Amino acid sequence: VELETDGFRVHLFFDHSIQRLLKQKKLIEPTETVPMTLCRVMGMNRHQLTVSKKGHKADALLVRLADRNCLTVLSNDRFNKKSEDKFYLEAAKRLDRAGLIKRVGLVEGRLTIL
Repeated sequence: VELETDGFRVHLFFDHSIQRLLKQKKLIEPTETVPMTLCRVMGMNRHQLTVSKKGHKADALLVRLADRNCLTVLSNDRFNKKSEDKFYLEAAKRLDRAGLIKRVGLVEGRLTIL
């Protein structure tokens, strides 16, 4: 919310495995998909979030979108895991070299750019 208030466009990416947490917390309704639940719970528009397909990670989707559009990525991930996907690795390196990957973490309970 703060980022949007400051004029930034926000797009969130989730691995499909978020479904487990939504079920554990009893947040997902019987007629809802994972994206529908996240939109409702977070008060976001469907065009503001992406959920990876079951069995796939969201990292490659996020990195490719950011790389194609020169977007800044805020994440606690370093995007430097070994992968057979050379396009993902090259895109992550380009973003990192351009200073477009910003690490974030919790500081005194608040999400903070480190």
